[in-house]
Amino acid sequence: MDCTLKASSQLRHSRLGKHTLYRNYHLTPCLTDRTIPLVYRSDLRLNARRSGPPDAPALVFAHALGTDHTIWDGVLAASGNRYCTLTYDQRGHGASDVPAPPYSIGALIRDAESLIDHFALRDAVVIGDSLGGLVAQGLAVKRLDLVRGLVLSNTAARIGTPELWHARIAESQQTGLASDAEIALPRMLGPKYRSNPAETNLRRPLIQTPMVGWTGCAAAIAGADF
Repeated sequence: MDCTLKASSQLRHSRLGKHTLYRNYHLTPCLTDRTIPLVYRSDLRLNARRSGPPDAPALVFAHALGTDHTIWDGVLAASGNRYCTLTYDQRGHGASDVPAPPYSIGALIRDAESLIDHFALRDAVVIGDSLGGLVAQGLAVKRLDLVRGLVLSNTAARIGTPELWHARIAESQQTGLASDAEIALPRMLGPKYRSNPAETNLRRPLIQTPMVGWTGCAAAIAGADF
C-alpha cells in the first residue's frame, strides 16, 4: 500500500508548550508493522499504527480519555498475527497533535474515519473503550460502509451530563491530571487497582496527557449523545 502523504506549511502544536512551529513535511511510504510518526489530516496530524497482514480481517481500536494507543498492546499481543489492526492516538493525546480545545465528538469521529480511509480498511470491527466507544458508535452511524461490527467497553450512548463534565474539567484544571488519575484508575481497574499489573502503564498516560488535549476530549464527551 502506498501511504505517501505530502503537506506544506502544516501547523504543529509544539510539545514543549512554548512555541508554535511551522514546517514543510513529507512522509515516506508506510510498511506493515511500522509506526507512522504522523498521518496528516487537513487540520492536524495523528499518530497511528497499522499492524498485521493487510488482507486479514480489520480491527480498529479507539482508546479512552487520558490514555493512548498503548492500552491495546496486550490485546494485540494476544491476537497474534491474525488480524489487520489499526491503533492510534486521539487528537490531544499521545504523539498526535494537540489543537486548542474544546473538541467536538464529530471531530473525533472524522479523525477515525480519515485513518480508516487512509489505510484503505473496509468491513472493520471497531473496538472502543469509554471515549473510544463514543467514537465507534458515531463512526457506525456515519460510515456504515466502513464498519462491520462494534465491541464497546465502559461506554454508553451518553456518558454523564454536560454539567458533570464541565465540573470535572474545571477541577482537573485546578488540581492537575495526577488527581484525576486517582479517580479514573479505580473505575478502570477496580478498588484494588494499585496491585493490578496494568496500573503503571495506565497511570503514565493519565498523568502525561497534555491538559489541553484532555480538556478538549472531555468537552467532546460532554457534548456527545447518541
